[in-house]
Amino acid sequence: MQVWTQRGLLAIGYRVTLESLDRPGALKRSPVRFLALAAAGQFAVFMGLYPEAQGHAEESLSIAREIGDKARIAMALQLLGMACSEQGDRAAALAHFEEALALTRETGTKRRLAAALQ
Repeated sequence: MQVWTQRGLLAIGYRVTLESLDRPGALKRSPVRFLALAAAGQFAVFMGLYPEAQGHAEESLSIAREIGDKARIAMALQLLGMACSEQGDRAAALAHFEEALALTRETGTKRRLAAALQ
């Protein structure tokens, strides 16, 4: 994802990510699909496509909860919080951010904690 964002190629990165999510075998709910959905959500946030970002974040959160990975749950909650915040739903955003922060305090590195506090 960094390659696309650092070069200002958000639309291309987003399109490639969405295409990868539609490939045969990519519908399996797995850690790999989680990462692709999280990337799609981040691209969508950066591009101002907040409803799309919310959809990607919600699916990635669902997968993270199924897997039971607290770090991934926190990551998805942060993304979902950003999407909700940008759409004006401050109460939902705050709830997502608070849950993400609590999980990050349990499981995260200093870098992830700094991101959650941001």
